[in-house]
Amino acid sequence: MSIRQLQALVRNGLYYLTEHADDEAMADGFDIYDVEHGILTGKIRKAWPREDKYEVWDQHWMGDQLELYAA
Repeated sequence: MSIRQLQALVRNGLYYLTEHADDEAMADGFDIYDVEHGILTGKIRKAWPREDKYEVWDQHWMGDQLELYAA
């Protein structure tokens, strides 16, 4: 799956955020909307094409950095 396909799934609400990912985001002061925004607007820092996995970085509107892994 390409990053564009993943972004389309997020736009349409057709994805699953694991409990672990939700807990990690909350512990860092982020919510589901921040995660969605990061996937949709962030920059890919690293990709694992064979695993369809991406490391995405985004600058949160409050100035914090959001780093996430999406697959």
